[in-house]
Parts: sequence; structure tokens; C-alpha cells
Amino acid sequence: MEQQFLTIEVQVLPSRAERLRRRRELLVLRMALAAASLLVVILLAFLLSPNRAVRGAEQVEEGPAARVQLIEAEKERESRYDALTENERELIARVVYLEARGEPEEGQQAVAEVILNRVAAENFPSSVESVVYQEGQFAAAEDIEKATPGEKQYAAVEAAMYGEPVLPMDVVYFSQKGENENVWGKIGGHVFCYQYVWK
Repeated sequence: MEQQFLTIEVQVLPSRAERLRRRRELLVLRMALAAASLLVVILLAFLLSPNRAVRGAEQVEEGPAARVQLIEAEKERESRYDALTENERELIARVVYLEARGEPEEGQQAVAEVILNRVAAENFPSSVESVVYQEGQFAAAEDIEKATPGEKQYAAVEAAMYGEPVLPMDVVYFSQKGENENVWGKIGGHVFCYQYVWK
């Protein structure tokens, strides 16, 4: 006689907590997959965009013809003034701090521009240091070592160098009352004046 075996398979249903845990895991996986898919779509759209321009090692596409240009960041920015050294930037920021730290951003930039306008003018010294320390010109020069310029003052120097100009190049004076009668205008507590002929 042959023996026969009967196999009974018992399936145990998972508990409600286990089912909820599995659903959450599945939902997290679906969300991660959706986020990854979206990232791929955005990346592809960027890479295939016909008008994209990337700065630095710059790739510029113009219609069907594409060309690669290598542009240094400093050369890319144009200034109406000669380039500054780090020491000159620091010196101008210190003067702006001492002379105009309570003024609006435009006023701080204008003070930096006065210094740079003087350096560019033919009848003033030709270096930032000489302009700042010229006798009888900047009262702040005496306390320059005590100055602690902050982000706003450095931003004012950068804006003066590379931003939209506040002052014309021939505005070379500022004071609380006005240096002469050739007034350009007033920003905050300072009156800015054009050059004039000494009498």
C-alpha cells in the first residue's frame, strides 16, 4: 500500500499594523521614484534648452551654431574705474564705514564713488591711498585703523566698481553742507558737489 501525504498550506494574514507599515513603505518608494523622475525631466530640459548660457567655462548657444567661450569672471564685469587691489578695497570700505555707515546704500556707494572719481580725475592724486590721506580731505583718515567695515560697506565698494553708477565722474566732493555751489544733489545727510576752480 502506498502512503499518501496531504499538504495543507496555511496562509496567515498580516495584522492591520503590518499592512499599514507596508503601505507606507510603498508610498515612500513611489514618492522617491516620482521625485527622481522629476529631477531627470528638469535636468534633461536644462541640457536640451537651445538658449541656455552657463557662466565660467561658458557654453553659449546661438541658434544652430554653438561655440564655447572661456571667460574669466573678473574680465566679465566691466567698470568705469581701474581695477582695485584688495588693500584699496579695504581702505575704501573703511572710509565708507567711517563717513557713511548710517547712510542709505546709495549714499554709501556714492561716498565710494567720490574716492574713485578723485583717483580718476587729473587734478587729484592717482592712487586710492593718496586720495584718502590727502591733507584736509577726509576727516575719517585719522581713525582709519579703528574702522570695522561690514558687509554693507564692502557691497558699496563693489557697487561703485561694477554696479550702476550713482554719481557722474566729475562729482568729487561730499559733505554735510556742500563743498561749493556746484551741487549735484543730496543723498541722506550728504551733499555731493562737482569739481570747481579754486579761487
